[in-house]
Amino acid sequence: MESKLEENRKYLALWVNFYIEEDNDIIGWYDHDYEESYSVDQKKEVEEIVKNMVDKEEIQTQIIAVLNKFEVTSIEHVFALYRHCYNDEPGFLELSKKQSLKMNLKDKSLVPIFVGNFKYKD
Repeated sequence: MESKLEENRKYLALWVNFYIEEDNDIIGWYDHDYEESYSVDQKKEVEEIVKNMVDKEEIQTQIIAVLNKFEVTSIEHVFALYRHCYNDEPGFLELSKKQSLKMNLKDKSLVPIFVGNFKYKD
């Protein structure tokens, strides 16, 4: 598998309802030092979750717009890689059954989504 993930100091790549280990066959290997993840124990508004995860208001607005486009109303997990870009279009991830089991989502009806790459630093 050719990795779609690449280091880029200025960006953050973000997924929702998605969690993987450092060495994986979904997005490729990454350095866990740049990982930040956020699990939700109880249902919260999407906006509240995003604001807890990302401190830049401009990026929060962009993330919320993408989540609204895909009609995301429930998030169980947010996964961010700072200093990385994922070379794919935002959208639902098509995973094998084996890969889906590795997600460890409590609500199995949630679909992992790549939200996008967001410029974090100039």
